[in-house]
Amino acid sequence: MNSILLKIFPWIVGLAVLIVGNCLIREILSRLSQKCDLPYNKSTKRASNCLGFFETVAYALAYSTHPEFIAIWLTFKAIDRWSPVKVGSVVDAYKSKYHDHNEESKSEIKRAENNIYLLANLLSILLGVGAAKVIALF
Repeated sequence: MNSILLKIFPWIVGLAVLIVGNCLIREILSRLSQKCDLPYNKSTKRASNCLGFFETVAYALAYSTHPEFIAIWLTFKAIDRWSPVKVGSVVDAYKSKYHDHNEESKSEIKRAENNIYLLANLLSILLGVGAAKVIALF
């Protein structure tokens, strides 16, 4: 019984690190989005938060087994993010909210949104790798 607990314990600790870390990341990103006046859509945020959690789990598992998966996944995310056929920014998606903003203001909002996106990716990777290292400590 003790040997089973010793084998499971690192994974429980790693999962706890991922859960708490994801809550902190989402709070940071939410505050940054509000500060930058980005729109908040509760249903898409919930889906985004779930994806973020599963990404950090995938990063932790990938770092432990096949780290090249992280680069491949980020490549696919970049292709999707900057695809010419996709609405690229909230400024484009929520035209009615930003119709009275001048081009410079819209450009600043787009930059802020892009920076938050990049920060979210960085924090998710760091959290996933950190959780993998915590699991490896045991």
